[in-house]
This record gives sequence, structure tokens and C-alpha cells, in this order.
Amino acid sequence: GRGAMLLRCNALARGNSGIRLSTLETLLAMLNRGVHPVVPEKGSLGASGDLAPLSHIVLVMLGEGEAEYQGAVMPGRQAMESAGISPVDLAAGADPENPEYWGATGEYDQCYVEMAAIACGVVYDAVQLAKTADIAAAMTCEAQLGILSAYDPEVHALRGQQGQMLTAQNLLRLLDGSRLALTLNPDKVQDAYSIRCVPQIHGASRDAIRYVWDILSREINAVTDNPLIFPEEDKVISGGNFHGQPVALAMDFLGIALSEYANVSERRLER
Repeated sequence: GRGAMLLRCNALARGNSGIRLSTLETLLAMLNRGVHPVVPEKGSLGASGDLAPLSHIVLVMLGEGEAEYQGAVMPGRQAMESAGISPVDLAAGADPENPEYWGATGEYDQCYVEMAAIACGVVYDAVQLAKTADIAAAMTCEAQLGILSAYDPEVHALRGQQGQMLTAQNLLRLLDGSRLALTLNPDKVQDAYSIRCVPQIHGASRDAIRYVWDILSREINAVTDNPLIFPEEDKVISGGNFHGQPVALAMDFLGIALSEYANVSERRLER
């Protein structure tokens, strides 16, 4: 919820959504004072630009709905009053004579900030998982008396995949000084895939995480409302920036990448 509210503020602050300044300030006050609208996990239609999650946030801004404040769930109006925030009064469409806002044709129009907010949390966790997975793999390599030459940077430079090279470098750093994982092992020629190919497997997932990170870095600074207001050009344009396809495909890709960490981890555990 807080992530969605923050992303909404960031998009509205760009000045292309026709939002009243007082409405944006109300949303910021809710964030700063800890008024958190209750947004159901289920019940959304899942359509592009689905309005359901955002509507629950706006209900509290209007003094309706439910919100969590100081650890307790209460009626939205009670939460706003307890936090000393005045609810928003709805206003009509564009009013060129009112300097407080320009346009306002669709203050809370279609967007998918919930999707982007959840995605950001998942990517943050994915970065931590990538680090943890390398550490776990290094420990397994020691337990299996692994051969470090498979992580030699010259091997991975020949392929040139950034995530693979970074993972190999990380494994060598983690295993530096180990008395169990050695450059050579007279008892075997090479290790199983689950140990020998950690740079290739983890590295590909690292590259996927970085790709998704790049997509979301653009998305959280995007304006996804409809219509869009261009006050300097005196234009109002109806478009489709609310469509969630860029984030949806990226998150599907991330799901595939993270599952590979689980797959190879299971194989290492089996050994």
C-alpha cells in the first residue's frame, strides 16, 4: 500500500495528470503520518489500468473506506481525523481560472501502481536472493571438495555474459583461502553441473534481475494516467500508458529466473 501511494505521488508530481495540488498534498500527508488505506489482496479484475486497488486508496482520501492507523484498522474518516488530515472534496473538470490545478480531467484515472509497487518489492528481494544463493553455492562447493578452476575468470570471459562473469568472480571471492575447495583435486576431473555451472546458472538469473530492475526503474518514474495533460502546449491527449504489459512480461521473466535458483539449489542439496 505505501509503495503504491509513493509511486502515485511520484507520477502525479510530474505535472501531466491534471491533479490538484491540494489532493497530492493530502496523499503525501497520509504517507508521512502513517494513514494506510486497506486494499484487498483479491477482488481486482486484472484488466489493463485496473481501477480497483487504487479506488480503495482514494476512498480513504475522501473520508470513506477503511484504513490502518497506528496499528489499528478503522473507518477511513476516523483515521484521517486522528492523523489531522482533511479529506478531499471532489471537484469538477478543468477550470482554467483556478490556479490550483490545470485540467483535472481524470485525477484518478487508469494506472497500475499496485503492480509496480509489488514488483519493486519482489526485485529487491530477488537481489538479496542472488547474493544468498552465491553464498549457499560456495558452501556446497566446499562440502563437495569442489574444483575452483571452473570459476577461473578466463573461462567466463570467453563467453562474455556479464552475470556469469560476476558470479564466478563472487564465488572465487567467497572461496578465497578455503582449505576444502581447491584449484585441483586429484580424485576427480570435474564437479557435477550443479556446482561446476553455478556461474552460468546463477549468472543468467542475475542478468534477468538486472533487466527487470531496468524496466522498473523507468516504470516508477513514468506517468501512466489517462488522459495526459500537457499544459505548456495546451493539449490533453488520451493514450494508453496505463497498460501493464511492460511490467507484466518483465515479472514473468523474473519468475522464471528465480525458479532456476530453486532448481539448482535442490540439486546441490541432493548431492
